[in-house]
Amino acid sequence: SVLNVGFGLGLVDGFLQERGPRRHEIIEPHPDVIQEMTKQGWPGRDGVTIHRARWQDVVADLPGGAFEAIFFDTYKETYDDIYAFLQHLPKLLAPGGCFSFFNGLAPYSIFSHAAFCRLAQEDLHTLGLDCDFLPFAMARLGDETWRGVLHKYWQFETYYLPLATLAKPKEDVGVVLNVSIEPEKPVVDTGENVELVGPSSQSPESNWRRWPFFPVRVSDAVGITDARGFWPVSAELEPVPLAAPPGTSQSQEPTSEAVASDQA
Repeated sequence: SVLNVGFGLGLVDGFLQERGPRRHEIIEPHPDVIQEMTKQGWPGRDGVTIHRARWQDVVADLPGGAFEAIFFDTYKETYDDIYAFLQHLPKLLAPGGCFSFFNGLAPYSIFSHAAFCRLAQEDLHTLGLDCDFLPFAMARLGDETWRGVLHKYWQFETYYLPLATLAKPKEDVGVVLNVSIEPEKPVVDTGENVELVGPSSQSPESNWRRWPFFPVRVSDAVGITDARGFWPVSAELEPVPLAAPPGTSQSQEPTSEAVASDQA
């Protein structure tokens, strides 16, 4: 059973349908998108349920523990909105279930993007989900790629794919005698190679940045930025400032005007 929040162009839902889920729920509020979904025959597909509303209006009515996978990609929402949705994951996901989202957090500053990736990890961990990131190398997208697009929603040459997993509850095994509990192993992130200090270590073949390691590293290829890690701002395509994380001031997030002024 899967849940996708935000149908968009239908790419994610098409991918999910190829895997034949027995239950496939979609939340999509935009009437134009719903009209296109109807043209494509989505309402009549086996196991598909479409919630024609904002996720904020229906999430409380979704069944508990019913989904093995949830994906989140909405339009013009900030981390405040993602954070609000995260609070529902322990109820919605089945034990061992997975959650991911389109990671377009702070797409105009690699420093801010790294901070938001880490913030998401910490917030998810608090809710009982460990969030790993898989870096994908991407070609640089020139201005021609974005011609006719209102906002450049991605800039970097590396995309950091998040995947969070809800921990399964520990089984009640009763009284066990002669059990030695191994102390927690300290972890060291060298920036180049992931090391686990202790008997076990992460496989060198794995490119995943596993929790609690940081998702973004200084050695990653991100493209051309200014001295502060910001992408050059085009007068034709100005970024929309991302809302500050919960508990912080909106003024802490630099505006596009400030970036353009610094570059001038």
